[in-house]
Amino acid sequence: MQINNGIDIIYIPNIKKILTPHILNKLFTLNEQEYFQKKNMSLETIAGFFAAKEAFLKSINQGIDFCKMTDIEISHDKNGSPYFNLHQELKKKVKNITFSLSISHDHNYAIAFVVALFL
Repeated sequence: MQINNGIDIIYIPNIKKILTPHILNKLFTLNEQEYFQKKNMSLETIAGFFAAKEAFLKSINQGIDFCKMTDIEISHDKNGSPYFNLHQELKKKVKNITFSLSISHDHNYAIAFVVALFL
């Protein structure tokens, strides 16, 4: 058994500078975009989701060319805790890995921490 981790921090004002409909569609699933709408397009939330995707890739020692960012979807359980809902081939690539995700943010920074347990 092996344990890895990944962490990413985002300066939220940078998200505001690059946020366009094209970028939203390239980085986030329709479900994630619906969640953003419910959160009034909160830049903190969007930055947290992006940080989570980056931390996910770091936890498995991979870069952005490993998969499409929309194959990594962030969802929430009934208690509001975030988790990864993986799509397509990515789910097959990491089938023997269990992930734990934590996201936090304030007005300037969003951070995500991922623990990957390789079974």
